[in-house]
Amino acid sequence: MKKFKSLLSQLAAILFLVLAASDLAAQEVWESISGFYIVSYSSKVTPIPINQIHQWVLHIETADGEPVSDAKLDIQGGMPLHDHGLPTNPVATEYLGEGNYLIEGIRFHMMGDWEITLEISQGNITETALIHLRI
Repeated sequence: MKKFKSLLSQLAAILFLVLAASDLAAQEVWESISGFYIVSYSSKVTPIPINQIHQWVLHIETADGEPVSDAKLDIQGGMPLHDHGLPTNPVATEYLGEGNYLIEGIRFHMMGDWEITLEISQGNITETALIHLRI
């Protein structure tokens, strides 16, 4: 029984850390490589689930705080430490206005450190932004 309680408390601590990391990731912002774009996101499901396809709202603005409208987005991702990509191919399906884009088809199949690579193109400006997540 003592071993079970110890295991249970360890699992509770891990769950707390996972939930905290997921919540913190959704509150951060990331700059594109040259600093022209600033991106953030919110997940339609919180905390970010494992093995469940879900949606994000991705927010893109310029470094001056202007919303970026009608951008073309290429979304890739993976786990650099595991040397594999996302199990799905997320896509921007709708521009929601005010610099917000609906991203569908996101699925993370395991816990760990993930990286989402966004190639953002608007007019003649194309830049890459990296979103680092611990799920």
